Amino acid sequence: MIRLARSFALILFALLTAGTLLAQEPPPEPEPGSEPGIWIADASGELRPVPPVAATFLREEKDAGGELVLLIERFEGTATAALSSGQLGVTRVRQALAQNGVPAQRVSSELAYVEPRYRPLILTGSRPFPERLGFDAAYLVKVRLAKGWDPGRLIDAAFGAGATRVLSLR
Repeated sequence: MIRLARSFALILFALLTAGTLLAQEPPPEPEPGSEPGIWIADASGELRPVPPVAATFLREEKDAGGELVLLIERFEGTATAALSSGQLGVTRVRQALAQNGVPAQRVSSELAYVEPRYRPLILTGSRPFPERLGFDAAYLVKVRLAKGWDPGRLIDAAFGAGATRVLSLR
């Protein structure tokens, strides 16, 4: 009998609690603009939420094994000739790298500098202006290395094609 009374009391308590919960009003709607996120006003001035936008982030290649930076230096009588000679050197180095398995998209080049070269003045009073001998031009060739590549083999190929210095190997 006591068990029956306890069971009845528990059922009655559950029904009353459920009824109280069901009788409650739903929570009020939040004020426009009060929720987190981005809200914009339309032409009528009414605020509305902006739907989330998926973003794509670019990552560096995971297979990157480092970078090799080569320098191609040329000296000629004119700036035009020095630049042309340097560009020819870049083309030859790119071809040598391609013959050694480096894809073209992993190689980039840019002009590093063009500057005049002057004859050194031994006695400052001998000439009013220094004599210009020609122009130096230099191009950078950057190679994004992949794991497993032999940088020594690539350097040998580049020097055989006309590169003059290795500026960095990371």
